[in-house]
Amino acid sequence: MVRDDVDDAQAVKTLAHEAGHVILHPDQQGRECRGILEVEAESVAYMVTSAHGLDSSQYTFNYVAGWALNAVTEQRDLADILRSTGQRVIGAADLILQTTQPAPTVTDTALDALESDIRVQTDPMRWEAVSVDEAITPEPPIVPSPALVPSVGRLP
Repeated sequence: MVRDDVDDAQAVKTLAHEAGHVILHPDQQGRECRGILEVEAESVAYMVTSAHGLDSSQYTFNYVAGWALNAVTEQRDLADILRSTGQRVIGAADLILQTTQPAPTVTDTALDALESDIRVQTDPMRWEAVSVDEAITPEPPIVPSPALVPSVGRLP
């Protein structure tokens, strides 16, 4: 069923939230505090959408805070809830990101290397101070004599 009442970014965030439930809570619906289930799923959605460049913080932070406070009991304070859910959330978000982020192409790898080289060349903190007197003239490449290069496919 397609919903027309939410924008694409909200729909993606909701999909990531529900994927978080599927990964983290396949058999726990109703057996654990709903607040913890919602904190985990929404935290997964936030991490996944952030990794893809979508900012869901305005909605997510209030949602997570509300459910986390709802899950506080005498036995478990807010810090315990966040600490106990963190590793599970990171694992679920990582699993989703492994399948939703495209593998880098040869072009991506080459562009990353070029960007790194450019950063080094344009960062004055990495430049070596060389005076004009100390400048080194590169040696010309050594080209072997044609008589020393073995011939390929030439008959004697």
